[in-house]
Amino acid sequence: MTRLVPSLREPHIFLPAYREVLQSLRNGLHLQSTQSHQAYQATDAECSFYINLIFSSYGQDEISELMQQTRSNLTMSVNQKKNLKLQNSSGKITWSILSGKKCVSIKKSGSKTVVVTANQKGTAVIQAKNKGKKFTCRVTVKSRQPSGGSQKEEEVQMRMVIRAGGKSFPAVLYNNEAAAAVWEKLPMTFYMSEMNGNEKYYFMDEELPVDASVPEAVHEGDLMLYGSDCLVLFYKDFRTSYRYTPLGRVENPSGIAKALGTGDVQVVFERAELGTTAN
Repeated sequence: MTRLVPSLREPHIFLPAYREVLQSLRNGLHLQSTQSHQAYQATDAECSFYINLIFSSYGQDEISELMQQTRSNLTMSVNQKKNLKLQNSSGKITWSILSGKKCVSIKKSGSKTVVVTANQKGTAVIQAKNKGKKFTCRVTVKSRQPSGGSQKEEEVQMRMVIRAGGKSFPAVLYNNEAAAAVWEKLPMTFYMSEMNGNEKYYFMDEELPVDASVPEAVHEGDLMLYGSDCLVLFYKDFRTSYRYTPLGRVENPSGIAKALGTGDVQVVFERAELGTTAN
């Protein structure tokens, strides 16, 4: 049998899945011996084999979509609509809103999916029942995204500096929950890994709030979140079909590609002082 290894064009798509599957195989999932009928814990080699089997069952886009749609928490803005899908299920699925019926409404779309509409600020719990099992998703609805003027005012309050390669780049964080979570973690210093000749990425120790969408284009100096814990700093313009949560941007990215270099690099993120300029 041919075992397919996932494409490494954007491996930060696969690393979280690999990590979760590996942890499950090591800690929770035991393989059954066909001769002794005794359970034993999977070795690293067996983990790699089964992970390759998992990846051979899905294409790159399918894995990305599966990871994005399978969730236990959902963050939305008022009037926003998002699809919620119960993965790896068969047969009839019964959807219901356990709490927060004024905050959200749901409408069935296909056999496994409902469209969630955010009606007003607050929290809600949506439940899916399938073959006697219950699955819940907590939905947090935040106020509608502020106008351009309010956004600009918030950016001024959440200014930071990104330092790499002996250079400093003033940046702003956007007005959203994920950016606010980053702001609370500053200062941060870590080594970011190189990817595709256009980005550096780093996996955070903790998950951040997610409100992902496909950007029209990625620009040099964009700071984004992939999934819930992968911080990505882009240093070239390009188009993508992948979903990101926007975090912020470098105000003047000129020279950032040279500062970040072609390999892994130490990057410092810290709050800016008044009058901070690039050097």
